[in-house]
Order: sequence, then structure tokens, then C-alpha cells
Amino acid sequence: MLDDVSGKRSVDATTLNKLSKHLEEIKFILEYRDIKKLLSTYISPIPTKVDDENKLHGQFKQDGTVTGRYSSNNPNLQNLPPKARKMIIAPKDKILLGIDLSAIEPRVLSSLSIDYELRKPFIEGVDLYATLASKVFNLPYTACLESDKTTYLEYGFEQHPRKTFKVVLLAVM
Repeated sequence: MLDDVSGKRSVDATTLNKLSKHLEEIKFILEYRDIKKLLSTYISPIPTKVDDENKLHGQFKQDGTVTGRYSSNNPNLQNLPPKARKMIIAPKDKILLGIDLSAIEPRVLSSLSIDYELRKPFIEGVDLYATLASKVFNLPYTACLESDKTTYLEYGFEQHPRKTFKVVLLAVM
């Protein structure tokens, strides 16, 4: 018998991951769930969405979320896992174009504001939130990177400065 690590007798993925450290066989349950989700969410339904011209058209909505971000459905083509992406093949002499809209709101803001300090991280290809947190909180840039899990504590911050600045910037926008 395993301990109830969730406190509510749950068998969600987080709980099963914790339990898999104590019982190797639970990894098979997690693997099965991943395969079942891939099958039921992507592999089985996507072929039914292909039209008479052998094309797949998702619906992209500008106002599909409460946060105002883009969403996709019927099928959702935004979050295809790598294993499901192999199903989508471009027609002969065509290409598939994937666009990463990460940090799209700050990118638009920086472009509209013409503020060089806001544009600079995008131009240099560095982390926007870490760069701005470094300037605002007067910390070394490396201490504001997500990968640095300890330096900010040495400076007396309770929360990671990058996360703090990201929340502030997105809230202001």
C-alpha cells in the first residue's frame, strides 16, 4: 500500500509522478495515459478533420481566451505534441510554417513604443523579463535568468525577480 501523497486520494499525473519514485510500475500507468491522450486527442480525431481536398484547417480565434490571446480549435493546432506533429505533412511543393508567438504582447508594445531599452532584448536575442528585472531591481542579468534558482535569494528577494517583473509588465500592459 502506498501513502496518499496528494492528501485527497487523487490519481492525477502529479500524484502518480510522486508515487512512481516509490513504485516503478506506476511509470507504465503514466506512459499508458500519455499514449491514450495522444490517441484520443490527436491520432484518432485529426484524420476526421481533413477536408475533401486532403487539407486540415484549424480555426484560429483572436478572442478565444479571457486573457485576449489567440486560441485554436477544431482541431487545436497550437499545442501539438512532437509525436502528433509528424501527422501533419505539407503538400508537394508547399511548406508548413510554424510561428512562435511567445512574448507577443511585449514585442508589440516594444515596437509601438519605440523605446530602445524595451526593444534591445529582442534585438540582441536575450531574455526580455530577465533584462528588465536586472535593470529595475539593480541585479546582475544572470541572477534574473530563470535557470538561476538561488542568487536572487542571496539579494533578499522572496520571489524570483524575472517572474515578478513578468507579472508586473503583463499586468501593466
